Amino acid sequence: MYTEAYELLREILDDEALNDYVFRETGKHLAVIDAGAQITTPSAKITFSGGEISQSDNVMQIANYNIAFVLPSWSADALSKSHEFLDVAVKAFFEHEMRDNPVRINRVLRISPSIIEEGEESELWTVAFDVAVSIFID
Repeated sequence: MYTEAYELLREILDDEALNDYVFRETGKHLAVIDAGAQITTPSAKITFSGGEISQSDNVMQIANYNIAFVLPSWSADALSKSHEFLDVAVKAFFEHEMRDNPVRINRVLRISPSIIEEGEESELWTVAFDVAVSIFID
């Protein structure tokens, strides 16, 4: 259940178009931070933010995650570049799915993006996504 949702998110973060974009814009590879305090940019941090499971609805449930991309500043056009990154990332989120049979498909159901300027002195921007992933109860 949750393992499959996490594996789906990792697959999305390994998306070739997404990683090519990050490398082209920053000159660095995207680092995935999923444990410990490792700070580097550009990076993506995955956190589990919950979801409700009930036995009465024992087929598809929803797990919620937050994925925050910390990106180095793109100077004067940073907000524009953050929107450009949104376009690339949203496409990656909705292109991937995990299927173990024709009915049980784990996929991103919906996302809620945000762009946060970390401050003038830090020169970092965070592009974050609240992500709802379908999971199936065995």
